[in-house]
Amino acid sequence: MPSTSVKQFQEAAALTPARNRNETSLAAALCLLLELGRSEGLMLAKLMTCDYATPEELHIAANRTITPSSMSTLICELRKKLAIYSIEITTLYKLGYGLRKGSREKIYRLLVEYDAGFITPPEGPPKRRAQQESLAS
Repeated sequence: MPSTSVKQFQEAAALTPARNRNETSLAAALCLLLELGRSEGLMLAKLMTCDYATPEELHIAANRTITPSSMSTLICELRKKLAIYSIEITTLYKLGYGLRKGSREKIYRLLVEYDAGFITPPEGPPKRRAQQESLAS
């Protein structure tokens, strides 16, 4: 069951999501899709599900696997990886970091394309035994 913030993000994007996911699942999909490290994916998922995040909040989102003093370095690395996709992380003076609307939409569209591979296959014909039972009735 996705968290409230993920639901709000999906509703605001004006596209029907192929799959619902919580923040951890979103982080995993971002890691696979954008070739990010675990901490980077967790931080990007945090940025996607809120308006902005302080360095402390991003540190908590990354499960404290990095030191607080290395946050700016990790953000710089994440910005370089996302630049390939024209996705920008903005520094908000005395607030922290955030994603612009255009960047959120780009990520969302990439996720929709990624999720297209997870469409469940249609049900096949019933098993032979079920067909025989229906004929006997």
